[in-house]
Amino acid sequence: MPRSPISWPGWTKRANAALDSLLYRISVYGVPGAIGAMSLVALLAWNAEYTTSGSSPLEFRVFEQTGEAPAPAQALARLKEQPVLDHHDTRLSESPFWFSFTVLPTRPDERTDIELPSRHALAVSCWDAAGLNSLGNADHEAAAGRMKAEKTGFVLELGRQQSQAALPVLCRATFAGPGRISVVQWPESQFQLSAQKFHRDSGLLDGGLIVLSLFVLLTAIINREWIYVLFAAWLIANLRLAAVSAGWDTQWLERSIPADWIFLTRKLTAAANYLLTYTLFTTLLRDDLKRVGYSQLLRIAQWLCLPLLLSAAILPFSQFLPVMWMTVGVGSIVLTFFLGRILVITHTTVAVLYSASFGIALFASAYEVVAASLGAKALIGAVNSVTAALASSLMAALAIAEQIRQERVGRVKAQTELRSTYEAIPIGLFTLDANGIFLRGNPALRKMLGVDLSRAGKETWG
Repeated sequence: MPRSPISWPGWTKRANAALDSLLYRISVYGVPGAIGAMSLVALLAWNAEYTTSGSSPLEFRVFEQTGEAPAPAQALARLKEQPVLDHHDTRLSESPFWFSFTVLPTRPDERTDIELPSRHALAVSCWDAAGLNSLGNADHEAAAGRMKAEKTGFVLELGRQQSQAALPVLCRATFAGPGRISVVQWPESQFQLSAQKFHRDSGLLDGGLIVLSLFVLLTAIINREWIYVLFAAWLIANLRLAAVSAGWDTQWLERSIPADWIFLTRKLTAAANYLLTYTLFTTLLRDDLKRVGYSQLLRIAQWLCLPLLLSAAILPFSQFLPVMWMTVGVGSIVLTFFLGRILVITHTTVAVLYSASFGIALFASAYEVVAASLGAKALIGAVNSVTAALASSLMAALAIAEQIRQERVGRVKAQTELRSTYEAIPIGLFTLDANGIFLRGNPALRKMLGVDLSRAGKETWG
């Protein structure tokens, strides 16, 4: 017998099902795979958009002003007696520092910028050391002449030199915190490119963590899980700590922070980050902490939050830093101890991911504290709060995803068990609407009363 042709409705149904399956696989596997492959190729093979070259660190002579301010000519004479350095740490001193350097000769058609990159610099003034004519001065609120605030510090825009001879320059700067004096000469075009990269990177970090924080906050509101509000605040504190590390904490949401607010916000950022870290840690891992013991040790670290907050509010920045270093140092040791015990004693995926997130942030913070307090800043460019904020936030996002997955699995399991119990229990169970009509009932009820619940809206009580 000849095979009957496939009916038109049957053919379209199969075609639509095949199309749905194809589009789903492309969307779930094809597009993400293509994005990942393209990103890998871009990182390994394509030219970087913001590659810079031509920067030259300059050597300089420096001394710290300890008495009355000398005239520029007197400062220049005193600098001639100082040794030549490639960097100098201020070690929390807030006294002015005088330093002199020589700008390297350049091509007649090349414009030159001199970068003073310390993020702890408050104000800088510079002179042409040959004639002691002012080249400019700037702080974080105003600028004059050829000097202006840029990137993490300040830049002296020399433009085209009148001759190809070296140009001696004298500068005076004030700092707050563990500043490092260094001088870098740039071709103007390359410095502008580095400034674009700086602002682009800061925008990516700023926007990325704010979006992640908003996502967590919306998750908290929708699911009424207010612990995620705490987590969102911790992410913002991480963002601001990364901003301090990178030197762009002088702005927030494209708005410049007033100069007299900058060091207050830095103090409060450090204190808030410590407070939120411990609060979030003890809240999220409460059950695991009960299993590992040593609760009094954790209480000691928590009590340190109060004097740290008080110090941030009342102490000057230079006096607050030693208090912060001591508190963070003790807190990091305590938290590292508990993280280790959690990883050894408990083996839940959520605990491991949260521990990794906290661990990364703590390690970077402790590293910067030690480096700043000891003046050992050689590796801060590789390990800092910027990279830590990204890595710890990623691990925390994975932890949230795993926690949501486990909660969903738990709800599905509970619903399945409840449904099985409802069907198997020998007691008659049922649900009526306001008019006494049966909405549902278990097999025991149907057997006891002989009702037919398949006839929706027909069976009534009584």
